[in-house]
Amino acid sequence: MNRLHPCPAVQDRAASIAPVRIRIRPRWLRTLLAAGGAWFLAGPFHACADQNVSQTLQLRAGWNSVWLEVAPTNPAPSQVLASVPVVSVWTYSERLTATDFIQNPSEPTWNRSAWLSYVPTNLLESIDNNLFAIQGGRAYLIETEADATWTVTGRPAYRPLKWVEGAYNLRGFPIDPATPPTFGEFFGPSPAHVDPATGALAKSYQLQASGQWQAVNEATLVLPGEAYWVFANRASEYIAPVAPRLPAGDGLDFGRALPEIALTIANGRPSSSTIEVRELQRTQAGTALAVAGANADGNTAWTDLPSLTSTPVLGGGTRELRLALRRSVLT
Repeated sequence: MNRLHPCPAVQDRAASIAPVRIRIRPRWLRTLLAAGGAWFLAGPFHACADQNVSQTLQLRAGWNSVWLEVAPTNPAPSQVLASVPVVSVWTYSERLTATDFIQNPSEPTWNRSAWLSYVPTNLLESIDNNLFAIQGGRAYLIETEADATWTVTGRPAYRPLKWVEGAYNLRGFPIDPATPPTFGEFFGPSPAHVDPATGALAKSYQLQASGQWQAVNEATLVLPGEAYWVFANRASEYIAPVAPRLPAGDGLDFGRALPEIALTIANGRPSSSTIEVRELQRTQAGTALAVAGANADGNTAWTDLPSLTSTPVLGGGTRELRLALRRSVLT
């Protein structure tokens, strides 16, 4: 039986100010970081004062397999999907078990009882609705009557998921839409997705508008906001070729008293990469973030985080950024 690892719910957290974006080159992974309650988010999004961001997805008539990267401000399906000509929406329901691989969601033979579903409330079938909240950081199968643009606004949802060994996993990935990688480039550094004997990538499938899942190859582009069935040869926590490692939770949360947090960027590629830390919003008093460095005596020196900071990460290595919060400039 092939299985899907479920996505945990996103906890609410008080908003804060001074968001910054972390960009990693190659530009396959973009993330958002906010001081005082920092969150990562894939995609070239922009933050506003309340830390909300927007994700825009282009839905086609028929079936769509999407990966939602934000936790909607109002998670009610009727509100989140108000602008979409929805036929039905499906997401897997169980948290500790997984689901069979679905070859065709249009066929009645797959195990729909293990999925939460939603249809518009003006339809009689809505009496069977059991999907009452659209959450970030998980995959949805959405069937629409026509092409539509779906924009979801809310808190960034960053929570790395473990891969289920020996199973197909339905999920999306942090991708820069300006330079999407191929499946070969994206999964090449992952031992869980490459056969060590042959070097062949594990099988992956992409949903077509007809509802059929079509196999992809190494040259197929990995698209942002799209969820794929991807087979994992072994258990893994692989996120992307270059990815952040958080000390705890789904962000950098300074709380009420924490003086500093170390953000680690891991480069799983054999060649070096350059990361950029960019602050998107500053307070009127200046930046609220400080970064640790060394003075002439070799002691730690704290300086205001520049609006743009670049630093290399060696292949197979990590780079640690020590960030502190200047509470005196926060309102």
